[in-house]
Amino acid sequence: MMKHSSVAVFSVLICIVYGQLPGNQNRNPYGNRPSVALSPAQSSPTNFYVDDEHPQLQNQFVLAKIEFLETTVADLALELRSSRIITDFFIKKQRETNRKVIYLANKLAALEQMESVCADTNSSQTTVQADLQKTKVILEQTIKELVETKSSLETVKTDLRDTTEKLTQTRNELAEKQLLIDAVKTSLQDFSTHSAAMLLALEGKIDEIATTNSTEVSTTIGRIPASCEDLKLIGYRKSGLYSVMGSKQVQTVYCDFTTPVGAPVLQRLIGYQDVKSNPVYFYVQKNQHHSATFVPIPYERTIINIGGAMDASSGRFTAPVKGTYFFSFTGLAQFSVSNLPLRELNVLIYKNGQAVARSQLNKVNGIANPNYLSPLTVQTTLTLQAGDNVWVQSDVVNGGYVHDYGEARCTHFNGWLLEEEIVV
Repeated sequence: MMKHSSVAVFSVLICIVYGQLPGNQNRNPYGNRPSVALSPAQSSPTNFYVDDEHPQLQNQFVLAKIEFLETTVADLALELRSSRIITDFFIKKQRETNRKVIYLANKLAALEQMESVCADTNSSQTTVQADLQKTKVILEQTIKELVETKSSLETVKTDLRDTTEKLTQTRNELAEKQLLIDAVKTSLQDFSTHSAAMLLALEGKIDEIATTNSTEVSTTIGRIPASCEDLKLIGYRKSGLYSVMGSKQVQTVYCDFTTPVGAPVLQRLIGYQDVKSNPVYFYVQKNQHHSATFVPIPYERTIINIGGAMDASSGRFTAPVKGTYFFSFTGLAQFSVSNLPLRELNVLIYKNGQAVARSQLNKVNGIANPNYLSPLTVQTTLTLQAGDNVWVQSDVVNGGYVHDYGEARCTHFNGWLLEEEIVV
């Protein structure tokens, strides 16, 4: 555009210099300036020229042409500047238009791509909806099966609870029977021991009668025989198995009375047997809740109390004889629903006011389950003197209690005499 404008200006200048500007043949070359007085012959358009005979007029004419040329060039320069500004404006607008066209083309492509994606999404959504429908049907069926399973589990749970109660009751009955069997067994052992002693005494009497010529026969030595020599002193002469008193237990020995006169009787140890002249057994149960502290736990049911050493109503056991005793307490603890940060419950076995064994439960930062029972067990073996007292009590009951579970009577306290110390 600038190249064509420069050519046009150059062409106009040439035309002006040579007086060939279109439409200017009859134009006053002086513009608005005062015209020079010419003769009619000189002012004729066809005779408009200046010859060399009039130099002054020639100079004025040249000056007029130069002035006209300057004015024309200035006008052309203004027009060219305006054209260039307009051209730059349109070029700028063209570029902006091109950018907008490219932007719109990109937007159109993006919209087309988005339309394709939307179509794919709609297809996928239809597939997903179909899958969700199938999943919903499967979930409904699963929920139905879970409800049926839950019902079955509840039934099984009820059956298991009933079975547990029956088993607990059966176990208690078996324990009672076992205690009775043990008591009967002890009685039979005592009877067997006494029978053996009586039999040995009878045999000694028979031997004494058979050896009336012997001067060493003695009917008693003032104590329980402790060896084969003691048996020989009270008249035993027949070799065999005998019961003699050892340091703390009855011993079974073999006595050989065939040794020569004056030689010690040959004695061989065979074994030991316990002596329980005063058996002590007890087994008591609770059928009520207990939450009191610092007092002996009482018991409402006495299953067995051989020896009469246990007072169930006061919960106290009094040792009838000096000896070694075994005590055991088992129970269930239940914590009530509470937001307490710490729930505690303990049971202790006391001897003459002094705690000798302990079991404790702690529940920390949790809401108790009223259907959950926690086991409590404490046991100990004690050496007691006659008249010593033993009982079970709770010193800490915070948010719970010792529980009784219906007829199962899960709170038990039992004990028995392991070994009685006999002073000979």
